[in-house]
Order: sequence, then structure tokens, then C-alpha cells
Amino acid sequence: MDNHISPAEAVNLIRSTRGGFFGVEFIKKDGSYRKMLARLGVTKGLKEGAREIAQPLIPRHITVWDRHAGGYRKINVNTIQRIAAKGQRFTVA
Repeated sequence: MDNHISPAEAVNLIRSTRGGFFGVEFIKKDGSYRKMLARLGVTKGLKEGAREIAQPLIPRHITVWDRHAGGYRKINVNTIQRIAAKGQRFTVA
């Protein structure tokens, strides 16, 4: 059975992975459903001199590295449906 968490708690959970992989299911901007294996903190492919932009405590979008696509993707925090991290599954409501 999944545990229920808020979008803000989902952001905190993602940040707590500290660069580890997590699974996320969300609704894309075009309305389609997407499953992704992702992680934070990847710097591969960034231009020299690029740096992480300061994020608000609860951002609207979070930038992650998509393992299967091999590139950076943005996730709208408010459309996350499910997240799996640290051996647990959560439903975001």
C-alpha cells in the first residue's frame, strides 16, 4: 500500500535522495503520462562555468537527470502522481 504525501513533501523526498536514483510518475505539459528513473546532482554535459540556480523552498519545477533519455528534464511538482525512493512508494495528493 502506498503512503500519501503532498507535493511539498515529494520535493523534500527528492532532495533527500542526495543524488541517488528515484522513480517518478507525472503528467507532462502536453497532458500525457510519464514514468521516469531520475536523479539530482548530475553535472555531466553542463557548459563550463554553469552553476545550479538557487531554487525556492518549494519550486514549481524541479530539474532532474533522466537515466533512460540520457538528458535533463523538468518535472512540474504539482503534477507528480507517484514517487518511489529509499525503498518506499508514495502517492502524491
